[in-house]
Amino acid sequence: MPYLWPTVATFFWAGNFVAGRIAVQDIGPLSVGALRVAIASPILFLLLWWQEGKPHWPDRREAILYVSLGALGVAAFNLLYYSGMKYTMASEASLIMAVAPVTTAVLAAIFIGEKLTIWKLIGAIVSFAGVGLVVGADLGVAGYNPARLLGDALILAATLAWTGQMIISRVAMTRASPLAVAAYSGVIGMLFLVPFGVWETATGSNQTFSSMPSWGAILYGAIFANVLASVFWNVGIRDVGASRAAVLSNLMPVIALLLSVVLLSEVLLPMHLAGAALVLMGVWFTMRR
Repeated sequence: MPYLWPTVATFFWAGNFVAGRIAVQDIGPLSVGALRVAIASPILFLLLWWQEGKPHWPDRREAILYVSLGALGVAAFNLLYYSGMKYTMASEASLIMAVAPVTTAVLAAIFIGEKLTIWKLIGAIVSFAGVGLVVGADLGVAGYNPARLLGDALILAATLAWTGQMIISRVAMTRASPLAVAAYSGVIGMLFLVPFGVWETATGSNQTFSSMPSWGAILYGAIFANVLASVFWNVGIRDVGASRAAVLSNLMPVIALLLSVVLLSEVLLPMHLAGAALVLMGVWFTMRR
């Protein structure tokens, strides 16, 4: 069953939208991000040691790549993602982040010279039209909601941080394995993130660290959505190839929508569904060759 592992990884990532929304209800978003990475990074490093032997000290170019990934794809992403989840719905966040393949294609063309085809341009336009519908869904029903719009904006910024990580990772993985890249950048990202979590706690923000649902959601994000999903995804790429695995990842917003409705009782509007259709259509256009 070669498609099993990438499908499981996609399900774990989809579930993290629900977990993220639960985690930030009682614990601050900066602390949630710091705790998630602080739990996941040592596990990734142990896996690296087990699979590839004693890790080597990165050379200068590798160190620059790992610091860039840690700052952008780990620290900035987690800070923006969990801050956004504080204010927006899990379903909306999943639809906004579904444009990641589109933003990756466009920015890869700008920064690393990948070919930008007419299909990718059409995909970008269609996908962002879908995001516009998703963000505008609440405006049409409840009027101006600055908190919700702030959350959507933060999730979009997190998507761009994730896109930057994907582009830098392509360069880094020409010099090291995907697991090594994840482990080194995770540790560096943890060094960036922990001070934010400490500051949030020290400033006396209203947090309840005894909340079992929040801790369960943090552990889910660290172990299932970070460590296991990464391992399973890499196995899937090995077994079925990157292109076919990428198609399976398009199921993530669909699964996340269903989980958000079932587990969080979120209400989807017709504009949400129309936006979802446009986002997925845009991703399909982008992946055409």
